[in-house]
Amino acid sequence: MDEVRFENKYIRDKGTAKEIYRYWFFKQPIIILVYVMFGLWTISYILGSIIDPWFAFDNSYTLIIIIFCCFLMVLSYLSQVRMMVKRDEEMAGGRELLCETVVTDTKITTMSLGNENTLGFDGIRYAFITKEYIVLVTKARRIFIFKKDSFTIGDTESFIAFLKSKGIKVRGKKN
Repeated sequence: MDEVRFENKYIRDKGTAKEIYRYWFFKQPIIILVYVMFGLWTISYILGSIIDPWFAFDNSYTLIIIIFCCFLMVLSYLSQVRMMVKRDEEMAGGRELLCETVVTDTKITTMSLGNENTLGFDGIRYAFITKEYIVLVTKARRIFIFKKDSFTIGDTESFIAFLKSKGIKVRGKKN
């Protein structure tokens, strides 16, 4: 058996869901690029409308599409948070959902509610860091969540360095 390098235990709650999906829907680099493009188009729409009032009329459908897309992103975010919370409540039967994750040199094992999932590092696509969490995203888009202040073996800085040593790209700031 491999030596345990890191161990993380935390209670998964609505705050966890909000923070993870906030990154997923609003802070990913590609999403930020899309929002910047929406913003630039909106500015050009406003300037074009000031210069030529018919410009606003002719291009109003595009503004409506942009507003609709932004609305859908917010709606999707809220829906995913609600869905994660409901799944967790259903699985835990109303109890708190304790998530335990153990990391060795060769694999990551997460345990909750008597279930155990294990994955090797070659299955990790990338990691991202939020204010309170480090999240590993697999090639199949499953996630392994580590709460920064909940390491019982190891610490946040060592864990991030370990991930990088395994060749995993880490997005976000440590703060």
